[in-house]
Amino acid sequence: LIHTVGMDKELLTHEGVHFIFNSNFRSPNAFFNEGIPSSFALFKHPERVINDCRLIQDNLEIQDLISGKTEFWKGPYKNGQCLSYPISGLFIKFLIDKYGIDKLKRFYQYSDVNGGFKTVYNVELPMVVTEWRNFVLRKIE
Repeated sequence: LIHTVGMDKELLTHEGVHFIFNSNFRSPNAFFNEGIPSSFALFKHPERVINDCRLIQDNLEIQDLISGKTEFWKGPYKNGQCLSYPISGLFIKFLIDKYGIDKLKRFYQYSDVNGGFKTVYNVELPMVVTEWRNFVLRKIE
């Protein structure tokens, strides 16, 4: 079942993507589970990428958020908005654009984020975060 309050199309799409993607793949990490539908919105509306990059530009230290050391919903906030959603969406979009969706699907098999990055992407988490940070900063120049 998909649970939403009201008929907001964005929310229904977000929850629908959860249902479709997570029926085959499910990461034990909320950052990646929420990043999939958030990235889908960015693929559907590419004009939002620059706006999201600007929104999160002061919150680019995300390694603890990715690894789960910082709980997803306790991540950074700005004007009452949880920035974990746009951060995760941009991060997942970056991974898909750079490495492809098949690697992301393989990555989802790993409960250990650091081990998954080493095995699937052949890169350490800090390096991926640096590449992503550079991606965000280029978008807002």
